[in-house]
Amino acid sequence: MIYTAPIESITWQAVEDFLAQRVKEGSTLDYKSNWPDNLERTIAAMANTLGGAVLIGVEEAIDGSPKVPPVGVEFVRGMEERVTNIVLSNITPPLFPAVAVCPNATRDRAVMVIRVPQTGKRFYYTEFSAIGQVFFRQMLTYEGNTQKLLRASEIFARLDQFLRLAKNYLGRLGFQGLVWFNVLMGSLADTTLGTWELNDQVYTSGPCDDEAITFETSLSMADWDSQSKLAMVEAAEKIAWAYDWELPPQQVDAYLSKHRRV
Repeated sequence: MIYTAPIESITWQAVEDFLAQRVKEGSTLDYKSNWPDNLERTIAAMANTLGGAVLIGVEEAIDGSPKVPPVGVEFVRGMEERVTNIVLSNITPPLFPAVAVCPNATRDRAVMVIRVPQTGKRFYYTEFSAIGQVFFRQMLTYEGNTQKLLRASEIFARLDQFLRLAKNYLGRLGFQGLVWFNVLMGSLADTTLGTWELNDQVYTSGPCDDEAITFETSLSMADWDSQSKLAMVEAAEKIAWAYDWELPPQQVDAYLSKHRRV
């Protein structure tokens, strides 16, 4: 298993065996047909979420499952060092994923397996963090009876986590001014929302008529906690309105008490 086997024991054949299971991409698994331009973002996002594995040299089908056999990438010297240099040069604090280079029988192609640890409360930043971007990798859907649903609980938990992370990050920089946020949720047309109610029942909203939902707010460092709570309620109301969902404001607190990321 690529998640648990000793990294040095993973071979091309082990990768093929794993791909034969047709495990689809998700929050802990990413397939890349070639070297990506922003590998550090994928790795930082996984480290900030649940950890996982990146497989370079594996094509992805339209449904998120891998294509078999893997195409691989050109097998050259220094592939493991290339990953290490990308990570150490672009991610703070230092992160050390386990890397396996898995050449095929003719040793002209290889699959890279990059195993990213789950990091708990510690957050990892890329160079984009300086302008306010921190990457997370999170599937916001779950399988309903016959359709995939956006999870309202995950949306609110992520907004809450981002606001708290921003406060801590800016506080460490010594920033004391006003912060402007712009949040965009895209590709929403005709999606449905799975809503958790206080009685633990899950209901489905009507389909969203909008392609995207945007939310803007400004928060001051001096009064962050009270302002961020109001911002969460405003964001929740905007999402609920787009899905024609009756959402009492007090239910946002119930969502966060159940799903908040510590």
